[in-house]
Amino acid sequence: MKLTFKHTALSLALAGSFTLTGCNFIGSGDPVFVEPTPVEQVAVSGTAVKGVLANAIVKAFTLSAPTVDLLADQGIRTNTDGSYTFDLEGVNEPVIVEIEADADTTMVCDSASGCGDVQSGGTVSNLTGLKLSTVAFVEAGSTTVSAPVNTMTSIAADIVKASGTQNLSQTQLKAKLQKDVLDLVGLDDGEQAQIDLFSDALIDATNNSLGNSTANDVVKKLSAINGALSAFQSGENVGTKISTFVATVAAATKAATPEAIKAAVDAADVVIKKTVAEAVKVAENAGVTTPIVVQPPKVTLPGGGVVTGGTGGTGASGADS
Repeated sequence: MKLTFKHTALSLALAGSFTLTGCNFIGSGDPVFVEPTPVEQVAVSGTAVKGVLANAIVKAFTLSAPTVDLLADQGIRTNTDGSYTFDLEGVNEPVIVEIEADADTTMVCDSASGCGDVQSGGTVSNLTGLKLSTVAFVEAGSTTVSAPVNTMTSIAADIVKASGTQNLSQTQLKAKLQKDVLDLVGLDDGEQAQIDLFSDALIDATNNSLGNSTANDVVKKLSAINGALSAFQSGENVGTKISTFVATVAAATKAATPEAIKAAVDAADVVIKKTVAEAVKVAENAGVTTPIVVQPPKVTLPGGGVVTGGTGGTGASGADS
């Protein structure tokens, strides 16, 4: 029989009494005091930006148990600036962080064209159904993990939920997901080297935050594209618009045949062109001079081939809308 105790005042007192009496109570059937194995704890934090999502529900799921919310009943929500933080114990695998809006959630409209009946910079409150997500890479020995949440990271989360880890290490998986997403959004290799999609937060496109930012041009470009997805007509649902964009772009990585992949990449090209056209307005409204230009979306096949869609979206010259 083995009992495990923590270092409490009682256990220390008992240990001291054994020493003082000089008695040996340790026999084959006696309790043995064992030092407890420490449980690794990691703090996960980030900011949800689509504009800023305030008071949204925060959930977390491992890929090995995708239906078990690790934060259930904890009541964790984003702060007024969209930031969040939570602790995990004993987790050593990728974690899907999900930000979900409900009736108490608000969003700052970061679209230059407005958000339904709300002007740019105003507060949107009808957000039920809106979900954003990311992948937090929690590895052994980590004490903190940065996990910003936006539409780009949502595409990555959608992909990995369908594909799993593919027997890759977390470092390899992170690199593959970043390339898959940024290839589809239309960033070239040089641009991709200037951002860590899972650590570098995108910028809220309202209140001059984007225009005054010292971030590099790639972060500004993706921030403008992220902000463009807030543009919707009166009566439309922003949650539906964003989920459709994410699913359409991510679908290009899930198709099984060359013909299906080509069709999916072409469909992604259509929605990306429309979004880039709006992103130009977002950038101009924010005072960003960086040209919002993207390459045609592409998917790299397992055998090494590349499937490219459409003609890309060159927002600076007036992309199709």
